[in-house]
Amino acid sequence: MFTELDERFRVSIERTRSNKYLLITSQSQISTEVYYLAANNINSSENTIESIKPRQQNIEYSVEHYYDYYKKQDTNTECFYVLINSEQKPNFELYKTNFNLNSDSISAKSAKQTWELLIPHSIGTTLESFECFADYAILFTKINGLNYLNIVDKYNFNQIKTINIAKILNQEVYELSPGHNEMYNNPE
Repeated sequence: MFTELDERFRVSIERTRSNKYLLITSQSQISTEVYYLAANNINSSENTIESIKPRQQNIEYSVEHYYDYYKKQDTNTECFYVLINSEQKPNFELYKTNFNLNSDSISAKSAKQTWELLIPHSIGTTLESFECFADYAILFTKINGLNYLNIVDKYNFNQIKTINIAKILNQEVYELSPGHNEMYNNPE
């Protein structure tokens, strides 16, 4: 199905939280390439592995899949969210690839040209991770060395609720990282 020929890269495979796609990630210390494959029929000859963004030196990225859980038949609501950096923007940016993943009329190449910037690079803020759920997304950020949890309710990026973890923990030193959660339609 997939072979990584460059021994500097390690390969991992996972199913998206939405259970609709398999993601194959090929990653080195400084570069990433993520491929996607529809999970519903992986043996079909029509089901091909597509790259989200071709590999480039010093570009790292991660991918999350979103679809409207309540409109299961409406594939127009599907998209990938991509957290990506570069040498000029080391603290990452968040993009949305707003395209119909199941449509034969829109190729992956044209989809790459429709990326929408949601959260631009900021010198003082590092975007650490982004996770999609049916009703909201979670964005972990680091500002001046402190961790923040950001809730994007109903995917409204104009009203992000930011929670200062340091104030809640009342600690000067702590470490925070997201836990593993497989439930896409998780109300909490």
